[in-house]
Amino acid sequence: MRVHKKLNLHRLLPFAFGVAAGSASPALAEKLPAGAHPVNDSQYVELLAGKTVSGTAYKDNGSRLGTYKTRYKADGRKLLTWKPYGGGPTQNFAVRWEIRDGLFCEQGVPSGTMRCGARGLVYRKGGTCFHTFSDKKTVRFKYGC
Repeated sequence: MRVHKKLNLHRLLPFAFGVAAGSASPALAEKLPAGAHPVNDSQYVELLAGKTVSGTAYKDNGSRLGTYKTRYKADGRKLLTWKPYGGGPTQNFAVRWEIRDGLFCEQGVPSGTMRCGARGLVYRKGGTCFHTFSDKKTVRFKYGC
């Protein structure tokens, strides 16, 4: 695994990325919208494998952590560009992704741990996808899909 910058990134998204940045003001947590449907593991593969997604990351209190763009390249590279909210330099990371036993798997930054499947935390409503915290109600990531 090659990580271009070393940061404490394990808290934001265990299987994708995280950042030790925050918002200057508290916000209400964004809740999963009514009518959002769970994404199963095969749908999760279709949503991300070989695609590029861009979105916003939130803390559990609803404040924005930053924006990201992740490219899941066909050769198994996962290229992540992270821009923290409120300033700070844009950061780039290169790790791996793969399909294993029908599950979408991706390497975390900086741990290198491979996490697989939607795990009941991914939802979709129309053209928007949501990853929730473990409560399955509070939005952690929001992106077009």
